[in-house]
Amino acid sequence: MKKQILSLALTLALCLSLFPMPALAAETVTWAVEPILEYADAWGFSEGLAPVRKESDEYFSNWGFIDTSGKVVVPLDYERVAYFKDGFAQVWKDDKCGYIDTTGKVVVPIIYDGDIANSYFGEGLAAVKKDGKVGYIDISGAVVIPFEYEGFLTWDWDAAHPFSEGLAAVRKDGKVGFINKSGAVVVPFEYESAEDFSEGLASVCKDDKWGYIDKSGNVVIPYTYLWAAPFSDGLARVYTWDEQDQKRDYGCIDKNGKAVPVENGYVSSFSEGLGSAQEGEFGGGGKFGFIDITGKVVVPFEYDWVRPFSEGLAIVVKGSYPNDKYGYIDKTGTVVVPLEYENAESFSGGFAPVKKNGKWAF
Repeated sequence: MKKQILSLALTLALCLSLFPMPALAAETVTWAVEPILEYADAWGFSEGLAPVRKESDEYFSNWGFIDTSGKVVVPLDYERVAYFKDGFAQVWKDDKCGYIDTTGKVVVPIIYDGDIANSYFGEGLAAVKKDGKVGYIDISGAVVIPFEYEGFLTWDWDAAHPFSEGLAAVRKDGKVGFINKSGAVVVPFEYESAEDFSEGLASVCKDDKWGYIDKSGNVVIPYTYLWAAPFSDGLARVYTWDEQDQKRDYGCIDKNGKAVPVENGYVSSFSEGLGSAQEGEFGGGGKFGFIDITGKVVVPFEYDWVRPFSEGLAIVVKGSYPNDKYGYIDKTGTVVVPLEYENAESFSGGFAPVKKNGKWAF
């Protein structure tokens, strides 16, 4: 079955359909292009391009990029690709990785170790791995910071942190610290792990507890958490361990370490001013909805799963796999895209990948 790419006016009441629908629903749809190919996999758009994969027996094959008209801009012949950021995307071929620009031209040779997770250019530099060590290159491919650091092991991949707010978390001799773009150590190597700086603070782990430091390494929020995420819009996701009930407690805190209140539930993360929250205890089977930063319920707890808001819309799910259905709501809780898809990703640049009858389209 053929599918279409849709152009959405986010300032209006929205409706999306990639398949034939009743006339009333179709009247709200603006068709951007004629029907296009179906893809085995598709991700969201970034900087006008979206990664897609054509059907094959191997997941790590046949990846490339299309533009918002559905035209293939980067041929589908890479083993893996990452999102475009600042005009460049990481690509993999023959177990090596390099970078391309938005025309598909290889701008950094595909010569670096391929077992590193997605690493984008952050503030003009990207982390790459060579002969088992991590260093940083600029957009010309010149080595700016030597290959002397260890990766952050994540599942079967190594990972390295991009520069954020002028600093990057790096690992050496098993400890983590922060360097600046000249390679100078700004925050000493004394942590077990760390996240990127965001809004002036970075979460770091010491003695198996997470807290937050400033760019001088001063502790701003004490080491009290089992894990702590970067700040966004003044809030950060954290979780602790309830010794009495022997369970994890999830929530969000502000920069003073104060928790966002949730009556009879927990909040997982905030985006665009609203936080996804669940009734009852984490993992207890309660329904999901959204709250504001005061803890007030804005979207009732009625979904089996939700994802954060992006461009004013959030993915909501009802049912359980394999019979779950995906759709989209706005910030008032109004369903603007019916819950009829097998899977879906967040909106980016006015488009979202959705899956139906085993195939993806936009």
